[in-house]
Amino acid sequence: KTVSPMFTPTHLDELAVLIRQRYAKVLDALPRNETFNFVERVSIELTTQMLATLFDFPWEDRAKLTRWSDVSTALPKSMIVESAEQRRTEMPGRRQAAAAQQRRRMPGAQHRDLEPALKLDAAAAANPVE
Repeated sequence: KTVSPMFTPTHLDELAVLIRQRYAKVLDALPRNETFNFVERVSIELTTQMLATLFDFPWEDRAKLTRWSDVSTALPKSMIVESAEQRRTEMPGRRQAAAAQQRRRMPGAQHRDLEPALKLDAAAAANPVE
């Protein structure tokens, strides 16, 4: 109910075109006749692209979504973060980006991404993601 406006047939058709274009671009850029890391080059990249699209995250900063996800779940000395202190130092960037994104939205305007819908939902508002 909360996110259904994001998934109308018209919007899904628009998203499908965009997703196909992005998938084709990622797959076309893969090396031929050489080994590559599928998870890194395809799985993570396409997931990050989808999240950036669904949450209207600035496209040029989408790699930050992957970094913040990795940092938030990594144990110290995991080759992602060396310490809990490093994690604490990096994570405010995520909150600052969310605050900047919220400021750039026009109050009351229609947005075609999930974040405003989730914020307006009472259940989601009672359980904010930090």
